[in-house]
Amino acid sequence: MEAKNCNRVEGGLALFPDAPTLRGARHLSLLADFARGGGLAYAVWMVQHPLARAFALDPEDRALHRAAQEAERAGVQLLAYRVRPTLEALHLEEQLPWIWLPSQENLEGHHQGGR
Repeated sequence: MEAKNCNRVEGGLALFPDAPTLRGARHLSLLADFARGGGLAYAVWMVQHPLARAFALDPEDRALHRAAQEAERAGVQLLAYRVRPTLEALHLEEQLPWIWLPSQENLEGHHQGGR
């Protein structure tokens, strides 16, 4: 299980990461390998922002976006929850819907295919 923190929210959409993370992509690849071997694997994002209504990976981080798609295909459960932090604990408020934003390369390929 991999747990990540997210506090970036734009228009109700929680976005991860706030800076490119090759380490995060590597962790998802390891989870994908584990899931392919029959293990139960989860990646969970804890969104610490009260205005978050949905979650997405920022498609600008292409390596992370690709690794997450591959992890999901391999059977890794990708989850996001809005949480309320206190000094004692993170209180789960609700699971957030996961939105796949198109990556820039997918948009570019789509445009090229239409020519």
